[in-house]
Amino acid sequence: MTYKSKLTISLIVWNICLSSFYFGYCIVYLGQIKTETLQDLFSIDISIGTTEGILNGCIPIGALIGALSSSFFIAKFSRRKCLLMMNAFAFTVGALIYIQTFPTLVIFRLCQGFCVGFYSSIAPLIIKELSPNEISGTLGSYAQLNICLGVFTGCIFTYILKKATGDETCKDFWYIIFGLPEITIAIQTVALLFIFPYETPRYLLSVGKEG
Repeated sequence: MTYKSKLTISLIVWNICLSSFYFGYCIVYLGQIKTETLQDLFSIDISIGTTEGILNGCIPIGALIGALSSSFFIAKFSRRKCLLMMNAFAFTVGALIYIQTFPTLVIFRLCQGFCVGFYSSIAPLIIKELSPNEISGTLGSYAQLNICLGVFTGCIFTYILKKATGDETCKDFWYIIFGLPEITIAIQTVALLFIFPYETPRYLLSVGKEG
């Protein structure tokens, strides 16, 4: 395998792993915003502990549903189409944050959890089907690396915004914190549509056998 082909595959896999960045970011960013701020913004009138428990619990519940349902979509659609459909869903979900009520925030977090679970299933599958044996170990680590980057970004990004604005409550920029993962999904979508519009070799082979 030439250096150029290795680089191309690495870039394709890195783009796929932006889904893992979404995963890492979504599990930590809400904890960087004071619960009192969320209660004020979304008109939440229950206790702080209950609020935190509900909002934090939405991600694993949604992720369970997303992971379990991913097999249905993987069986019906190509790998690339699965990612594009989930990205479109993630974009739609992102608009919910502008409806500032507690029920919509809960639905928003559940849907984010669904995306996390789905991405956690589809991304490793695509990496496995794309990776040549000689560099499969390296490419396989990209997903975990992006989860770590997502967690790190979720913490450091909010810290920088707080220091830059002097606003520890995050009331002036909460929507930026909520919306950051949409940027990574946008980058991935553009790349899937225009730069790396490829299916995995194993998927194409399976379609050929079925045909």
